[in-house]
Amino acid sequence: LVEFYNPAFDVTPAKLITAIITEKGAVAPSELSQLTIKQSV
Repeated sequence: LVEFYNPAFDVTPAKLITAIITEKGAVAPSELSQLTIKQSV
């Protein structure tokens, strides 16, 4: 068994996220599902 730490896959608590940067610009986490729906139509 080899144990290691990979900081590239950090888990950030949701309450600390104010925006998600996308190719459409900054999106609030609560609006992300709407953006996904609009792009799939």
